[in-house]
Order: sequence, then structure tokens, then C-alpha cells
Amino acid sequence: MFPLINEANGSGMIWAVMDSDYAHLAMQQLAPEAAQFPQAQQLVSRIRAMSLTITAGSGVQASFQSICATPDDANTFAALLQAGLLYKRYQLGSSNPDLASLLDSTTITPAGDRLNVRLSLTDAQMLSLIRRNTFAVTM
Repeated sequence: MFPLINEANGSGMIWAVMDSDYAHLAMQQLAPEAAQFPQAQQLVSRIRAMSLTITAGSGVQASFQSICATPDDANTFAALLQAGLLYKRYQLGSSNPDLASLLDSTTITPAGDRLNVRLSLTDAQMLSLIRRNTFAVTM
């Protein structure tokens, strides 16, 4: 992982490229609910690599790209992710509207053996999510 931070203007970038082992670990941490579905575990095990780019400055933009074993895997994974985000969005509807809005605006696009996921947050949304401890890890 190569974090790049520009202190002068308050912006920064985090960029990471992961092999299959680290991609599997990242998926377990980013989408722990996927462990409930055997099909998801099979797809995650077939991810060959993943890249992550997060740019912060005026808002936050994040982009994930997974390289899957086959185009069919990428398409199936995209459908599974879209369904999971929709389900989570409706779970959070009134309890965390900023996170629900983020899930609504997330784009998931399969492209051959690649799966691209993009999301953007405004500074106000990020601040609200931080105040709600959305990113806190439970131990």
C-alpha cells in the first residue's frame, strides 16, 4: 500500500494493489456479511487481485477494481454486490440516511473479468458518517 498525502492543501490519496491473498482478506473486512452466503465465498476465492484508490480533498472518492477469474465471475459478483447494497440500503433507510445515500450512489460495473466499484462522499456526508461511528470497528 502506498499512501500519498499532500499536507500543504489538505488533500491526500491512498492507493493499494493487492494480490489474491490480500484481496480475499480485504473482501472479508469490507463485506463481512458475504460470509453468510456460500456462493459469495466461492466468488471471493476466485478474485485474482484488487486495487483500491481513495482520494480525499473536497469530499472523498473511492474506487475498487477486482480482477476476477472469468467474466462470468465478474458479472455474478456485480449482481451479488448490487443486491447486497440494496438490501443494506433498505436496512439503514431511516437509521443512517447518509450511509443509505452513499449506498444509493455507489456504482458497480462489470467489465470483462474486472469489477469496478465507485463511490463519492461530500465533506458533510463524511463528517456525519464519522459522527455516527459508521467506520468504527467492533472488537
